[in-house]
Amino acid sequence: MVKVDQQPAEEAVADESPLPTGAFFEAAFRRFGQRFLGYELWTLAALVIPGIVAIAVRPLSVDGPTAYGVLGFGYALGHLALVGTLAVLVTGAARERAPAIALAALSGAIVAGVLCAIFPPLALLVYPPLAYAPIAAAAGDADGLRALPQATALAVRSFGRSVTALLGVAAVGLAAWFGFVIALSPLGGNDQKVVALTLSTLLVWPIAALVMRNVYGDLTGRVVLRREELAPERVRRRRGAR
Repeated sequence: MVKVDQQPAEEAVADESPLPTGAFFEAAFRRFGQRFLGYELWTLAALVIPGIVAIAVRPLSVDGPTAYGVLGFGYALGHLALVGTLAVLVTGAARERAPAIALAALSGAIVAGVLCAIFPPLALLVYPPLAYAPIAAAAGDADGLRALPQATALAVRSFGRSVTALLGVAAVGLAAWFGFVIALSPLGGNDQKVVALTLSTLLVWPIAALVMRNVYGDLTGRVVLRREELAPERVRRRRGAR
């Protein structure tokens, strides 16, 4: 196993006010940069899932809503598996919680696949609960199929912060996608789109997983990064006041 995070899964936060969402993105980018190779290896491993789905579907010559649904399912399953993996690297007990993470990722991927078959952007709208589900399973907060309903309840209770995190992740994804599309314009055609999607996925998947892991931790009291890493300026001010 490639170990990219080693620290306590929980810390007391009763005396702390909620952190701004921007702090979670700042921490995610910092951690991604510090452990770039490890996160990219995990992302490459997760990309095998949508790759297998795409290869399996290709001979069937499916198109339209069915193709969107199947490919959306594979893409979501790979990403949610990565989200759960990066969460359990912090919370520990990977072997014990792997089945629950797999079930949570699978249930979320099925929802995403159905929504993609109807209208692909719909899957993005429900991203927060889909991402919270494997994190909840990794944290031991919910078992298997109960993770998604519990994650949905959390997203509804914390609607504002969840939507803010969603918009931030979407902005990062769109920026990466358009940047790679422009950079790969000499390729043209489907090759340009496939390569751009692959490269943007390698960049966005781990960042999105880290951001949602951080947000979930702050919402539930399970801080998965030290407060000093999330808001160093706040800690410095507080220490100076003492």
